[in-house]
Amino acid sequence: MSKQEENQSIPREPNNTDFMPNETWRIVKNVVIISLAFMVHFTAYSGVANLQSSINAEAGLGTASLAAVYAGLIFSSIFLTTIVIKYDNGRSGSSSVLSSMALLAVTMKLLVEPNQLMLIIINVFIGLQQAFFGADFTAAFVSCAIGTGTIGFVMMTYGVADAIGCAVSGYLAKITGRLPLLCTAAIIQTGLVMAILIWRPHHNEAYAFYLIAALWGLCDALWIVQINSLFGILFPGREEAAFANFRLWKSVGYIVAYIISPHLRTSTKTYLLIVLMIIGVSLYFVVEYRDRKAKKKLEEKKLEEKNQELQNIGCDNIAFQNLD
Repeated sequence: MSKQEENQSIPREPNNTDFMPNETWRIVKNVVIISLAFMVHFTAYSGVANLQSSINAEAGLGTASLAAVYAGLIFSSIFLTTIVIKYDNGRSGSSSVLSSMALLAVTMKLLVEPNQLMLIIINVFIGLQQAFFGADFTAAFVSCAIGTGTIGFVMMTYGVADAIGCAVSGYLAKITGRLPLLCTAAIIQTGLVMAILIWRPHHNEAYAFYLIAALWGLCDALWIVQINSLFGILFPGREEAAFANFRLWKSVGYIVAYIISPHLRTSTKTYLLIVLMIIGVSLYFVVEYRDRKAKKKLEEKKLEEKNQELQNIGCDNIAFQNLD
């Protein structure tokens, strides 16, 4: 038997990183189909949600209904993912190792970990700033100054900028890192919030609304993409639980924004937004410091073990032994 035939006869272990020739095309096709499905779904939902605070403003009916929607998201983020994964027999990956109840236990346990606790505020802020722009900014500024009929165009500008920002920020993070991008988002967001506090809109300043919408969308893209990636880095092997917690606290931010919307002035909600951003970003810095410190300790430990191994090898050599 030739060497080539012998190698072909040896069974090979499956390698999850090796794709068949048509595997890449199949993955791309599935991603495109799912993306289009989500686009259609959220286009329909967002189109209605953005008008709720303006059209159904009486007695806070619009914001109350939106708060109920995101309350349902909190429930589904904790419990529904385990049910879906349990009956998804064809899926492979990290979830195949965990049972549905084990995944639920990991999700609940993750809620009390220090890094997760310190990221709660910034997660709530992300949901709060999205809801503020979609509900309060459109109701208090757009509809009053340039009419309810332009809300869709302003939100479309926000969505396009958000999508572009999500696509670009991933590439920028490889060059600059995550920290500079989030600092940039915090600076721009602070400028936008301060502009809202001192700005008195007029009907002939329509361009300003679209500019604010574009910048707000870019900031939102930076927040979401970089915090999502941080969760994947901080909790390897527990991504499902980590992202479920991210969605949970983001939904809490939506609920808080929609509940307080009919009862507080826009300026008060704007100040709340600033306070949460400052606290959330400060705690994020602590998490980044802890993560880098942990990585440094791990590298030092590996280096120490390697040096110890080299010393042990050297002691086995007779040239380094003491002979009486």
